[in-house]
Amino acid sequence: MEILIIVDDESVLKNLTTWLQERYPQADIIIIDNSYKGFNQVKDYNPNLVIAVTSIFNDDYDMRDFINAVRSTWQCPLYFLVEENSEIQRVKAIELGADECMSLPLKPLEFLARVGALLRDVSGDSFSQKKREILLGENFVINLESGTVIRDKNEISLTQSETRLLSVLINND
Repeated sequence: MEILIIVDDESVLKNLTTWLQERYPQADIIIIDNSYKGFNQVKDYNPNLVIAVTSIFNDDYDMRDFINAVRSTWQCPLYFLVEENSEIQRVKAIELGADECMSLPLKPLEFLARVGALLRDVSGDSFSQKKREILLGENFVINLESGTVIRDKNEISLTQSETRLLSVLINND
């Protein structure tokens, strides 16, 4: 499991990584400090979850562009954290495309419960069957997690670009 965190505040980052590492020790946590690098990491790693602080975006258009770019590349939940305790800011993030949104400072138990719900949504049986491993008859399997195609017991490794392209084609059925 990979969780991408895009945060420019060291204290928020420290809390997030501590809580996530404690709750999900098997997770690879990737840390980025700006939205442009964050988008590139989504393309490279295909994370299970992206967590971003809204302050990394210049404006609403920048946030919308980021969300649209991520959605066109990889389907994963987007969890946004807003700096002020404002219902308007949380609603705006959700309307722009966030799957979840909370205000800072975070309440650790609620934050982790919401992370768990997002990860549960994408790691259920239907997700792993539809998004990660696709069975096409007895002798043909596409595994997007490992980037392999198995046909008649012969395994073919795909490049990252081929895996992403295949994922986009499969997910746009």
